[in-house]
Amino acid sequence: MSALVQDMKRDSQEIRKGSQWIHYPKIRPGIQPFRYQDRNKNLFVGLKDPLELSEAIILLPLDLYYLLQFCDGAHSLEDMLSCYTRRFGAVLPADRLHKMIKKMDDGLLFDNERSQKRIAQIEAAFRNQDIRAATCAGDSYAFERSALEKELQTYHDAGAVDKSILTRFEKKNIKAMILPHIDLRLGGATYAAAYDVLRRAQPIDLFVILGISHQPTTHAFVMTTKDFQTPLGLVKTDKTIVKNIMERCTTDFFADEIVHRDEHSIEFQTLFLRYHCTSDFRIVPILCSFSHLPSAANKKQIAEMTAALRAETDSYRGTVCFIASVDLSHIGPHYGDDFRPDSFMLAKVEQADKDVLDALAQHDMAKFEQYFIRSNNKYNICGYPALRTLMEILPPAHATLLHYDNAIMDDERSTVTFASMIFS
Repeated sequence: MSALVQDMKRDSQEIRKGSQWIHYPKIRPGIQPFRYQDRNKNLFVGLKDPLELSEAIILLPLDLYYLLQFCDGAHSLEDMLSCYTRRFGAVLPADRLHKMIKKMDDGLLFDNERSQKRIAQIEAAFRNQDIRAATCAGDSYAFERSALEKELQTYHDAGAVDKSILTRFEKKNIKAMILPHIDLRLGGATYAAAYDVLRRAQPIDLFVILGISHQPTTHAFVMTTKDFQTPLGLVKTDKTIVKNIMERCTTDFFADEIVHRDEHSIEFQTLFLRYHCTSDFRIVPILCSFSHLPSAANKKQIAEMTAALRAETDSYRGTVCFIASVDLSHIGPHYGDDFRPDSFMLAKVEQADKDVLDALAQHDMAKFEQYFIRSNNKYNICGYPALRTLMEILPPAHATLLHYDNAIMDDERSTVTFASMIFS
């Protein structure tokens, strides 16, 4: 064993007095990799922390990124050096690995005492806030009110719905909507198509928004009583209904409330609601987080949440609309595929997406579930948990598909599909 590795072991023992990470580092769940190319065309993998515990930007060369899979709390630094040699047929200088580990730890990317303390501080601060800030303002959409109104009007013009459809829904009751949660600049017209219909329909008093958590969670759902700030004004949460739902459940669905802080799937809907709705509405914001193969615990949580939602909305004296804020298929290298999507693949994906949408339109739970089980969610439809929840609580209704589209996400043609559908 080299003197440098011995030094690393001595360093790890010293650091282990306050933390366990150095010798058997374990990366925090939810850290997201992304491709980065510098001006010299060198490729790196960046590591994005959704909780932003640190301002540090971590970029890893591709060979070191390979070792990230071994940052699982079960592999030592010596194990990683051996894994590198087996994979690349070369010896990785121990100081290079040590620098990577230190950089990641300085960025609070490891699951250890330092990061847990910082997370606890952030969670405490967030729980004490009454209002959830518009975290995507200035990034995914304009920060200033006037600029945002112009931006939303542009999406409205691009997503114009046929007048015959608008007439059909005039003053009608909209029971539910399926909408995207993709960046507004990519899917704005698809959002706007549905909200254009909603604006002409019967006013809604309560919107139950079923979003998707893009971070790992302890339980199948995450709730909050916080109001949502937007550049267009405050969107208020019906705190009484949220608390009533929680009282009907045995699971603490506030446990992961921190993920609401940076999650965009509900935030984007609040913008369009504030822009299009003139009535005094409220929302019930719920993030969904389970797979098409849920654990026994998740099955129990799904049952109690859907029962609580049905009970609360059935007894509600005003009008209720459910919103499933979901994207559909995710294909291409960015999502783990070994191919670049072409027109033939996109046609296959569109047919698969429309099979799912057809099952939703027919209110056919068996058909919906069979698609995901038989294909093992082949095309990575991220909206499954919100769509499944919607099917459980939505009574039979007439469905109208308004818009279907896709967006290319990178230079390898990784693609996300999405749609807007109205249930009346």
